[in-house]
Amino acid sequence: MSSINKPFSSEFQLEIQEKMLLKESSSQKLSIGIPKEDFRIEKRIPLTPFAVKLLTDNGIIVFVESGAGEASSYSDIEYSESGAEILEQQEMIFKADVIIKVAPPSLKQIEFLSKNQLLISSLNVKTLKKQYFKKLTEKKVTAIAIEYIKDELENYPFVQFMSEITGRVAIDIASNFLKEKKGKLIGRVAGNTPSEIIVIGAGDVARSAIEAAINVGAVVKVFDNSVSRLKELESYFPIKIYTSLLYPAILEKEFPRADIVIGALHEGVIFNSVISKELIKSMRADTIVIDLTIDQGLCFETSKLTSFDKPTFEINNVTHYGVPNVPSTVPRTASNVLSNIFLHHFSNLQNHGSINYFLKNDIYFRNGLYFYNGILVNKSIGEIFDLPYKDINLILAAF
Repeated sequence: MSSINKPFSSEFQLEIQEKMLLKESSSQKLSIGIPKEDFRIEKRIPLTPFAVKLLTDNGIIVFVESGAGEASSYSDIEYSESGAEILEQQEMIFKADVIIKVAPPSLKQIEFLSKNQLLISSLNVKTLKKQYFKKLTEKKVTAIAIEYIKDELENYPFVQFMSEITGRVAIDIASNFLKEKKGKLIGRVAGNTPSEIIVIGAGDVARSAIEAAINVGAVVKVFDNSVSRLKELESYFPIKIYTSLLYPAILEKEFPRADIVIGALHEGVIFNSVISKELIKSMRADTIVIDLTIDQGLCFETSKLTSFDKPTFEINNVTHYGVPNVPSTVPRTASNVLSNIFLHHFSNLQNHGSINYFLKNDIYFRNGLYFYNGILVNKSIGEIFDLPYKDINLILAAF
């Protein structure tokens, strides 16, 4: 086993660079680069050592930036023993054929990219500006958004799994809060009144939170602006749950009783401050409001963005939690899920011979494509940012 605790020599770094840049024939091994995330905003890593081992055994070269797995409790040694080559300089990682990371690359990182590379990352459009897409155009890269990748059932696995994690983590956050603030369990114990939880929303995140809350015996009341979604939610659970439309009179009655309020309006709903500050003010002291939609639009008028370092703040003795990217609070679990999603597609990546043919043949993975060699191929992004776009099917027809 090679030493990875000492800085690599300039000769070794040059050898790696030559290996990544060499394009002598179509049989040249494909390389994947995994840069280290900014742990202040993202703690997940897209490929676990187990996944890296399967890829390297299949003839794919994998480069991992030193320390990239630390937040997910994966060491450089584990990646090295799995066949990855550990690099100290992030710029070197960005010379691989495929760059895969969780958070969108920064503008500085985009400068490291070059023509014909494949970039794979998340793409939360609401957090990005037009300049981001213009930079990708200039670099003439191909880019895939993780959240747009589909599976064989036409579902979006990244969104589904991360929604499930988000809902469960929300109940953990609420449970820890009640124990610390009130010395109270969130669930039902004989002779004790269970906690009351209000969930605003009826989508995947809400369903996961409701399921976790029911499993520990809490009383759950669900509010949404869609009757059909509420009915669908009711049919999912084997027990009867309380549901209602967002009627102000009912909300005014229920909020003063709640121990926990979770904002989880589903993706695609246009909203802004659905719950007023007056309703929040009516809540008892030492209760908590968890806004899981903070990166989409405020569910609560009193919400504001918080961070991993300082996740909560108080207004009128009501604690507010507003950390975006909740799955990143359990990076080990979330990284395993991410890795499974990618491994499903990457297992045959080397066999396709080129990225072009890989994208053409894997229609589910191709659904995440939003840039192809610097050409925007996502209609929605084009319309949002007033950018020209083309149909990817017409482009790939040439191959």
